[in-house]
Amino acid sequence: MISDVIALIRGGLSLYSEKRAAINAREIQEIKTGAAWEVKALDSGVWIRRFSYGLFSFPIVLTAFNPGAGRELFANLSAAPDWYIQTFMIINGTVWGALELKRIIPAFAGLKK
Repeated sequence: MISDVIALIRGGLSLYSEKRAAINAREIQEIKTGAAWEVKALDSGVWIRRFSYGLFSFPIVLTAFNPGAGRELFANLSAAPDWYIQTFMIINGTVWGALELKRIIPAFAGLKK
C-alpha cells in the first residue's frame, strides 16, 4: 500500500515536471519568435469568463447548500425587469463569444496557411 502511494506521488511529480518543461519550452519559443504578445492576447479574458461563470453558478450552488436562501434569490431574480435580464444575457454572450472567437480564429487561420 505504501508503495502504491509512493508510485502515485512519483507519477504526479513527473507529470508536474513535464508540464513545467512544456511551459518553459513554449516561453522560450515565444521569446525566439517574438510571439509573446499574441499568446498573451489569447490568454487574456480568462478572469472575465470565470467571473461571469461564477455569476451564473452562484445561485445554483447557493440553492444546493441553503435552499431557503436560494429560493429567495430566485424570487428576487424573477422580480428583475425583462429588459435588464436580456441586456445582461446579451453582454455575457458577447463577452464569451468574442473571447472564443479571439481564440478560435487565429487557430483556424493557422490551419489555412
